[in-house]
Formats: sequence, C-alpha cells, structure tokens
Amino acid sequence: MAAPPGVYPGYGPGGSAASLVQKVELRLACKNLPNKDVGSKSDPCAVFYFKVGDKFKEYARTENAKNTLDPQFTKVITVDYHFEAVQHVRVRVYDVDNSTEKMSDDDFLGQMECTLGQIVSRSPFSKPLTKKKGDPIANCGITITAEEQKEACEVAMMKFGAKKLDNKVNTNTKSKIQSLKEF
Repeated sequence: MAAPPGVYPGYGPGGSAASLVQKVELRLACKNLPNKDVGSKSDPCAVFYFKVGDKFKEYARTENAKNTLDPQFTKVITVDYHFEAVQHVRVRVYDVDNSTEKMSDDDFLGQMECTLGQIVSRSPFSKPLTKKKGDPIANCGITITAEEQKEACEVAMMKFGAKKLDNKVNTNTKSKIQSLKEF
C-alpha cells in the first residue's frame, strides 16, 4: 500500500523527520546482583521506566527470575525509539518475594539511568548498577541488547495442488463447490 502524497515511510506529513520512529526490542541481563535472600539467592525482576516530564513512569517489567544473582531475562521489552528525541530511561532491579504488583514492598537491588539512544547506538550496552542515591554497587552491572524490529513487508505466494484425493463430498458441500465454480 502506497503512502498518501506528501507522506514518506518513517516521516511525518510533508516529509519532516519529527516523527521518525523505529520499534526496538530490548533484552536485559544482570551480573553479580546483591543477594537479599537468606538461605537462597534473590529472585530478580527488572522494571523499565521512561522519563515523562520530570518523573519516571513505569513502562514494562521482565519476568521474575528465580534464585539467581546473574539473571538473563527472557521477556523482550519493545519500545518506540524516536530518533530526533532524547528519551531518558531508568531500569531498576528488585528482589521479588511476594505476589503484589507494587515494588515498594520488594528489596531494591540496583538501578541505572541513561538515554534510549545510548542503548541503541552502543548495543550491547553495559553499565554498573547504582544505589538509589547514585553510589556504585561493587562488581554489579546490567547489559541491555537492542535489536531493531524489522517491518513485515514480505509477500508470500503459495500454490496448492492435489491428486487422487478420496471423494468426500456430500450434497451440502456439492452446492458450495458449484457456487464457487460459478464465482
């Protein structure tokens, strides 16, 4: 399907780049997280935030990895990367030991802040995790891999054929086949 006149793929009306956007898939992994559990290891979950105005708003969460200090989260986080905008992001990692949705009752393991542009341009992007006040946590880090999501523009051409099939046609099917032949 062709774009309307004056609109080019990936650009806004009149060809402006103001709305140049690409879907990006993010995969997160952490190393050497602090252990907040007694008798086992932490059960980490990473929470991804975008800065909206002057506050960070939760955008997505990974799954809870069980009993590990080096999680490689399997849940992919898909985001819109705006080429012409600075998108501030924060990732916080928590040890989740309950079934509530709020993170304030879970143990904080670490965080990092950067821009989405840094993640996309330096993939895989690695950074040390810090405490909430910004102090580094020794030997503790996060790696985020960004992969451009390809647009599905492929067309598949298929041809079907059959020979020597059993005749399983009943009277109701015969009328449908006849009407298809006439079509």
